[in-house]
Amino acid sequence: LFSNANECLCVSSGMAAISSVILSICNNGDNIISSKYLFGNTYSLFAKTFKSVGIETQYADLENFDELENKIDSKTRAIFLEILTNPQLIIFDVVKISEIARKHNILLIADNTILTPYIFPSSKYGIDIEIASTTKFISGGATSVGGAIMIYESSKWEHIPKIKPEFDKFGKQALIK
Repeated sequence: LFSNANECLCVSSGMAAISSVILSICNNGDNIISSKYLFGNTYSLFAKTFKSVGIETQYADLENFDELENKIDSKTRAIFLEILTNPQLIIFDVVKISEIARKHNILLIADNTILTPYIFPSSKYGIDIEIASTTKFISGGATSVGGAIMIYESSKWEHIPKIKPEFDKFGKQALIK
């Protein structure tokens, strides 16, 4: 995948990749923050499916950094964004959003399906978890369905209550184990 990830897990689809990550880091009552500018199925996953299991998605204007910071609370586990939003083609200031995530010890999760790790190297921008639907560009024309979860070195794992026991046991490999 041309990624500098420490670990990579391939799964059955892009939605499976997003689901696996969010369900691994969030308990009932936790929340994530995202832009409303999302691939339609991702928006549905956040607004309906996760809500039905008690994981809230707080939507914020990711170009308004004060609004983003004001949404963060003690139950926020991650900020989720698409590197290049689909279908709007919006690009957010990933460096600034990464600084905010680091300041609050929450994960920054980025869907990099459109640009791919080859064009946008997430490891250089403070992204903790990169997700890609391999169905799009990586498989070459949607000839197969798949997803990838690329995990980068981060000191934030110990601040995520759901995976803290795994962090104590496995360190940086907490999410993949």
